[in-house]
Amino acid sequence: MTSTKKSGVNKFPYSRIKVYWNDIQTHSDWISISDIEEYSTASCVDEGFLWKKDKSRIWIFSSYSKNEDGSYDVANVTCFPKGCVTKIERIK
Repeated sequence: MTSTKKSGVNKFPYSRIKVYWNDIQTHSDWISISDIEEYSTASCVDEGFLWKKDKSRIWIFSSYSKNEDGSYDVANVTCFPKGCVTKIERIK
């Protein structure tokens, strides 16, 4: 990963985003079959830096450190299946 230069100063090359997504909910309780529709997915939000998107996935990371050679190490990486993602917002 390399950084881009703007006016002679290294600029962090990753956009900060907010990912809205739906998570699976599982319950192991015994319930009446008529109560199944009371269970739903959980609406979740993650914030981080967009690393990459392809046709089926979105990767973000939320922590990074810049090395002396200008490369980056990252942590707290999340890969979302696009089918779970409901919205992506850029954070300025």
